[in-house]
Amino acid sequence: MDVIRRAVRAALLSLAAVLLAVVVLPTAASAARSAPARPGILHLQTVPPLRGVVVKVDGKLARSDAKGRIQVAVRNFIDLDKRLIVPETRISDDRKVVFDRFRGDVDAGARGKVVELGLRTARLVSWSFIDRFGAVVPPDRVAAMRLRSNTGEVLDLAGAELTRPRWVAESRTQQGPRGLVSKQLYYVVDSAMVDGTSVVNRAGQRFVPWERTAWVVQLLFFRVSFTAADMFFTHRVGDGIELTRADGAVQRLPFGPDGSAVVPDLPRGTYTVTVFGGGVSFGRPVSISKDQQVALTVISVPDLALVTTAILVVAVGLVLLGRPHLLTRLRRGRAGRQPRPRHRARWRV
Repeated sequence: MDVIRRAVRAALLSLAAVLLAVVVLPTAASAARSAPARPGILHLQTVPPLRGVVVKVDGKLARSDAKGRIQVAVRNFIDLDKRLIVPETRISDDRKVVFDRFRGDVDAGARGKVVELGLRTARLVSWSFIDRFGAVVPPDRVAAMRLRSNTGEVLDLAGAELTRPRWVAESRTQQGPRGLVSKQLYYVVDSAMVDGTSVVNRAGQRFVPWERTAWVVQLLFFRVSFTAADMFFTHRVGDGIELTRADGAVQRLPFGPDGSAVVPDLPRGTYTVTVFGGGVSFGRPVSISKDQQVALTVISVPDLALVTTAILVVAVGLVLLGRPHLLTRLRRGRAGRQPRPRHRARWRV
């Protein structure tokens, strides 16, 4: 019986040794090969390639060269991803970088492989405004502006934000078939509000932070001339116009010596225009989308007199047509008032 037990025990020990040799030892050897405990040099490549990117590991600091290459000594490659730090760094006056991702396992650097270090970049940009002819528009005339990136991020700017630079996302990385690639972002102008109306075509202007940090936004201002004349006699009338803007503000503009009121930089939009002085004027909606001349109509005093007279004539005519006996009496009355013919004296010879 003891012999059988010893034989079974020996067989089990042999089987355990085989399993250890076949499964455990190769796995341990593979782990030792992928992350050795000995010191080494970690090679990194930044994506995009930028100078000045900082990495910290084991109390040491290294920076990337002009081609984005980094070499840093490490005490070992075991759990290196937990010890490797890529802090946010301002690499120039108008650009900073933030860690995004590694491609693959950082421990693979133990085999001398270059590890790709993906970065997100941000750019310090500013903007100014011009009209259609290139003349500068003061920033304080723009009440608000909305920017939208191709990733869907929306930036709403107003007041003092329109007069100072701002950090915006510039690029990010994504996995490509051959490794990490840097994707540049762009922004479009969705709106720029002046006097309660947007003076840009939505998404009509695009800016790429990677290419340009000074953005020039063109605003749609138009030259508009207003004149006023009476309804029937086409004479110039009125003292000026009242221009009601989209935000509800009212602006009074007097007519000049030539009988017109000219606005050289009227923002695109819809306005209500009323003529003051010289008669009766009703508010007229006017859409401004180009340089144009707007002719307004006023009911002047002569127009009122003419209309009143015409109404009275029509009213009397209708009364007479509706009551024929009145018309007959009127005719008889006229006939009775006709002078009698004088008899000529006859002279006898």
